[in-house]
Amino acid sequence: GTTANSMKLAGILNQGNVTVQTGTNTPYTAVHGDIVFGETSNGGGGTITVNLPASPNAGDTVTIMDASLSGGFASNKCTVGRNSSNIQGSASDLDLTTNNESVTFVYTNSTKGWQKQSTNT
Repeated sequence: GTTANSMKLAGILNQGNVTVQTGTNTPYTAVHGDIVFGETSNGGGGTITVNLPASPNAGDTVTIMDASLSGGFASNKCTVGRNSSNIQGSASDLDLTTNNESVTFVYTNSTKGWQKQSTNT
């Protein structure tokens, strides 16, 4: 089948809006500029994973937001995969666990890595 990740590899899909759904296209690897709508209530419900870009440049951004029709990240978390770069200075993935959460990550440098620019929690 054709997935968002395979289309990116083929150069067909670049930055933009994408919905990541349980049982459909998780894990999903984001590209700079993506706005990811996390939908954890479809496909039987469950967690999702969004991996940050593997070779980021300073200033790259990725936004992830809870777009679940019911439940949400508090019921089924969204794991943000660091993809070899730090997140907030830590060599660990980050879990988003608050309903209606929306976070923009900005890549700064190899030490700090991805920083939260904004959040609604």
